[in-house]
Parts: sequence; structure tokens; C-alpha cells
Amino acid sequence: MPRRRRYDEGQDGEQVMKIAVSACLLGENCKYNGGNNLSGELARLLEGHTVIPVCPEVLGGLPVPRVPAEIVDGTVMNREGTSVDAAFRRGAEKALETVKSARADLIILQPRSPSCGVKQVYDGTFSGTLIPGQGVFAELASRSGFRVADAEDVLSDRILRIMYYEGIMDRIREAAEQAETDPEALSQALPELRELEAYYSGSEWKEDFAADEAGLLPEGLKRGVLSQDGVWNLLERFRETGQG
Repeated sequence: MPRRRRYDEGQDGEQVMKIAVSACLLGENCKYNGGNNLSGELARLLEGHTVIPVCPEVLGGLPVPRVPAEIVDGTVMNREGTSVDAAFRRGAEKALETVKSARADLIILQPRSPSCGVKQVYDGTFSGTLIPGQGVFAELASRSGFRVADAEDVLSDRILRIMYYEGIMDRIREAAEQAETDPEALSQALPELRELEAYYSGSEWKEDFAADEAGLLPEGLKRGVLSQDGVWNLLERFRETGQG
């Protein structure tokens, strides 16, 4: 069967990703205090991509506004001492179904939230103290194989571009492995191989590599595509088969 491209293309052939985003970052008034976390910078970055808003807490049936909550010893509790864990986990499951149905390529989440925190959450004392950890939905989405990013880390097209070519590289590796039993796998991967080769030989790859060397990329970002040897060896593997 033909290999399906994971990313869609716009009218001009540009890369179009399906990106799930915490709804509060898009200006929806779904925060615990009835407000939002609208990010104009993120909105500009998302232009041209398909955006899927998600708010796990609202999906879980919690009202707006609501009593703030934090994770206390693995259980989500509100400031009044009432467990809201069931609602948070129900909402996380519903949000996961949403991103699965949309076939999201990336999930961008509100930092530090008990639902959406990717790298840090509040420690459960309601004192503003942060600790390493993930919110309920962020953890569930990560465990389910989705690429999850903290909104504060997604500062430029560079992050999305690296993730895009990382996906291409993964699929080309898969094609190379399938070729042992399916010779057509290599020829089907050729369009993406050409795309990866153009990226690797162009200025964008050099800029992304320099940013990585300077420590400007998020720690958790998968970046095998920025390995000179990794990309070169993969391209050579195809050339040896006469497909490159």
C-alpha cells in the first residue's frame, strides 16, 4: 500500500501540521479564574497550520471559574481540600480522544498546569512552588506516543521544523527496514528522502544545528535529524541501493 504522509500540504505545498493546543493559549476563557492565557506570539506561529483547541478540565466537567487545583501526592486536589482527580482524569481521557481523532502531529500545552504542565507543576502546597513533573493530560498524551511541547519552548518555526524533519527521518528509517521484505518501500519513501536531503544540504539545517550546539533548543526535543552522521548514513544507505 502507498505510504501515507503524516503531514498535509497547503495550497502552495507548504508544510501543514495538525497541532492540538491548550484552549486558554488560544484566548478561550477556560482558566480556573475565568480568564485565558492568550499568546499572540504562539498564534502567529500557528498560522497556516490546523489547530485543535483542547481544555481537559472543561472536558472533565469542571466549571469556569473554579477553585484552583494542584497535584498532591499523585491526586489532584483543589485549594479547599476537595479531590477533583476524577474530573481531571476524565477530561484528560476525553482530550486524548480528541487529539487521536484529529491525528495531531504535535500538542502544545500551557506551562505548569495540573492538566497541561509539560516540564513542571506546582507542588501541591498552593504556595507557588514549582517541582519537576507533568500534568495529568500532558503525562497521558506523552505515554500515548504524542509529541508534547511546553508553550514557552515553542518560540519559533525552528521547533516545528525540526519535529517535521524528525518525522520524515523516522519514516525513512522504517522504509529501509521494511525494504528487506517489501522492495517497494524504498521507492515509496523517495519523495521524503529528497525532502530530507534538501534540508540537510541547505541553510536551515545549518541554522538548526548551530542553535542546538548553542543550547537554544528545548532539552526534551527529539533531534536525531541534527546529527550529521545520522542523516549522512541514512542517505548513503539509500544511495547504495540505487534509490538515492
